[in-house]
This record gives sequence, structure tokens and C-alpha cells, in this order.
Amino acid sequence: MEKLKKVVISLVMMAAIVILSSGISIKAQAASNGSDYLPKGWTSLGLGSSTESVNNQGESNTILRAPAPGLTSLQIIDLALDDKNEIHIVTREIGTSKAGTRFVWRNGSLCSENINEMQVLWGSDNIAYGYVRYFHTGIIYSSEVSGMTISVTAKFTNAMSPWNTLSASNTFVLP
Repeated sequence: MEKLKKVVISLVMMAAIVILSSGISIKAQAASNGSDYLPKGWTSLGLGSSTESVNNQGESNTILRAPAPGLTSLQIIDLALDDKNEIHIVTREIGTSKAGTRFVWRNGSLCSENINEMQVLWGSDNIAYGYVRYFHTGIIYSSEVSGMTISVTAKFTNAMSPWNTLSASNTFVLP
């Protein structure tokens, strides 16, 4: 009985090691317009200063990759318009934040994440190192909102220990 118990424990440990060491599936979607970090059909309001490009592996491909490293940087890089003229807040994180711990506020109101448009940042070694994320503002871009000031604050928490929380803020005036 003791020998059987040791065999079962060994098998469970080996299965756990295989599961933990395998990559995860990430749906990578490439942007195809002038601003590499924007989804297809979106446009930048030109208020950000992003110089980093998204190096994705092709549109709608599922690629097995290891998770990105721990969260080390958070930036609010731009405002962008989707294909329905809704303004979205664009953030860039280097590393990996934990789902459910990403919070973005516009003028004090909590914004929901547009999880369908997340972009993965790939290094030249084909390893994911971060993400560009988009958050709904609920504001439809029109001449009535021109000149409006949008103050944005973001707080993301690391997906793994030490569970650090990073914050960023930026202010934009709509053209």
C-alpha cells in the first residue's frame, strides 16, 4: 500500500510539472494600420507618444507561448477611436498584470476593459513581454466633446508574487 501511494504521488507530481512548464495559448491579433498598437479599423487621436511597436505573429493565429514576466512598467500611452467612434484609453504594460486587478478611471469614473482587443507585445526572441490594453470611456467622439479634458489614472497589480501594484496617470485634451 505504501509503495502504491508513492507511485501515485510521483505520477501526480510529474503531471503537475508538465502542466506548469507548458506554454499557454494566446490569441495574437496584428494591427494593420499606421499605429502598430491599435486594432484593425481603429485610429489614434494622436495624443500619445508611443514609439514601441507590436510585433505580433499574424492575424487570428493561436500560438503557444510562455507567459510574460512579472509586471515592471505601466503607461497610459494614448486615446484611440474604435470603428464606432468611441474613445478608448490605451495602456501598455511590460510584464503581466492579474485579471481582475486592472483598474482605469476617466475623470473619476471606472472604465471597463475591452478584452476583445488586447494586443500581445512580442520580443525579437518570440517571447511575450507585455500587453497593450484598451478601456472603454463611454465617450463618442464628436465636435461637442472637442476641447474636453480627460484625466486618466490606471492601477494594475502583478500577476505573481510579490503582488506589487503599479500606477500611471495622464491628462489629454480632445482635439
